[in-house]
Amino acid sequence: MAVSYTSGSIKVPGLGNGTDFSTMIDQLERIEMSHALQLNSWKKDWQTRLDAFDTVSKALADYSKTLKSINKEETFLAKTLTLSNEKVCTVKALGTADNATHSLDVKQLASNSYANLVFDVANKTDSINPTSSMMNFSFTLDGTAYNFDVPPNTTLEGLKNMVNQKYAKISGQSLGMKASIIEAGGKQMLQLYSTETGSNTQISIVSAGFDPSVTSGSWTYQNGQNAMVRVNGFPADPDYREITKNTVADISGLTINLQSVGQTTITVGLDKAHIKESINKFVDATNAVRTLLYDYTRVDNNKTTVASDYADSQFDTQKGGVLTGNYGIQLVMSKMKTSILSKPMGFSYLERDANNTPISGDTFAALSHLGIKTDDVQGSATYGLLIFEDNIQYVLEGKTTLITLDDAIDMDPEGIAELFAAKNKPEVDSNNFGFASMVQGQCKGGEFDVKYEVAADGKVIDGTVFINGKAAKYYPDTNQIMLIRGEGADNDADGILLDIYNNTPTNGVPHTGKVRIKQGLLNELTNMVDVDFLDPDSGEKDKVKGTISVLQSQYKKIISNINAKIAREDERLIVWRRRMEDRFSRLETTLKTYEGLQAMVESQVNSLSSASKK
Repeated sequence: MAVSYTSGSIKVPGLGNGTDFSTMIDQLERIEMSHALQLNSWKKDWQTRLDAFDTVSKALADYSKTLKSINKEETFLAKTLTLSNEKVCTVKALGTADNATHSLDVKQLASNSYANLVFDVANKTDSINPTSSMMNFSFTLDGTAYNFDVPPNTTLEGLKNMVNQKYAKISGQSLGMKASIIEAGGKQMLQLYSTETGSNTQISIVSAGFDPSVTSGSWTYQNGQNAMVRVNGFPADPDYREITKNTVADISGLTINLQSVGQTTITVGLDKAHIKESINKFVDATNAVRTLLYDYTRVDNNKTTVASDYADSQFDTQKGGVLTGNYGIQLVMSKMKTSILSKPMGFSYLERDANNTPISGDTFAALSHLGIKTDDVQGSATYGLLIFEDNIQYVLEGKTTLITLDDAIDMDPEGIAELFAAKNKPEVDSNNFGFASMVQGQCKGGEFDVKYEVAADGKVIDGTVFINGKAAKYYPDTNQIMLIRGEGADNDADGILLDIYNNTPTNGVPHTGKVRIKQGLLNELTNMVDVDFLDPDSGEKDKVKGTISVLQSQYKKIISNINAKIAREDERLIVWRRRMEDRFSRLETTLKTYEGLQAMVESQVNSLSSASKK
């Protein structure tokens, strides 16, 4: 029979007896494709997991970004400002500003110096040197002399540009003077002015050989002056303090910009609403991530499942979510929960003496102290999420006192800011030594024991200095001790430098104490998310990789391997179909031959039958 090829495939039209071999091959191929269908189902399931991890990765990146937006004590805390006379000044406050009331008395504002000369020209593009020779222009600024030549036919605009562009800088340093042109009754005025305020900015023209025909009158001056202020009654009346700028920085945490002469009272208060907003921002962002992770991992006992033989996906056979039981997600959820509910590094629970006076530790050392906890009530709408308690159980000297979040903010707003946003913040609980500095990136957060011994001559004894259990180095010239990385095993306190205060001989009993390096909750969380969870796989050997990034990379490799298997299976099926078509084609040819023989035999039998009847 004839065999036709179309688009690389073989078509078998079937036998004249009605047998359709193409349909038979299609049906056999469906059975043969079972492995390919399974591979595609696996690929779909793995892609679903990868898509889920991509969503988690983006959610964690957004979470880190949100935390970083409030991860500073000075921005976590905010102040309210009230001015009795808002015309006198504007004020900006850092979170470190004390809650207090300040008085400000402004007798005089600082001003710039000016030198003006009117030119008898109608336009700034007219020449102010109509001669054919150079004209010298000399001036002094704050007592320093400068001079340059004005070429023939230089316009007033050109002179201004020479001052501003070419001559306003000497050796790359600004002279602190600029020039402008002001129209003055049909004439043009050149104005030189200092860019700084104060009495030390005086401008004086030494020589300006402009032709009298182009000038109108002589130079006029306005000398700069200092601001005269009195802050919180200092200096005493009738004196005022002179400053060269209209910016007052006498009060810690405040920047005051003077606007006019007068008196005002500046009241600095605590912006409780902003602190609550920052706390709520953290809680909402945390709950958004927790909700996403819970949705991907929760088990729904009401979900209808199907047997694996009839399921299009593995997820149709289980009551769990897309990532239920995934060790990576379990690790992320566990580490986040532990970090959020635990005491941050370097923080210590508050200890009080018998008189209820704090002697060490932090007012707030955990979120539970602010009434923030995880809802552990099964079936609750907020199960697994952070919630606020209406009343906080705060323990004072063995007695439990119920306080609100407002009470907590009133008690210690700076302590709340530290709990969330402290970064490498030192605290020492001993008078034997003090914190000097630390090497960023080496010293980590934590509480470190310190001990050292002192000889009879008041010198620290080598070999007796220990910080966090590791031998430290003593520097006699500066009377300091330091834990040096590389000398012995690495230590969380590596890079910390302390000043020795107590050099009293110890006689075998060392001086001791503790130093704490505080790392707020937000700092720990952002580092965990950025490094432990999302640190991308760079392909470098031994590079630390984030849990989510590693799993994303592994899943992509799994999908790639499945794609390779699918490609091989597709090729096998193409070969299988062609082989089947060839076999059925040969079968059809054979059947056709036998069909012809059958017809011939039947014809002969019929002929013999007809002959016998005659």
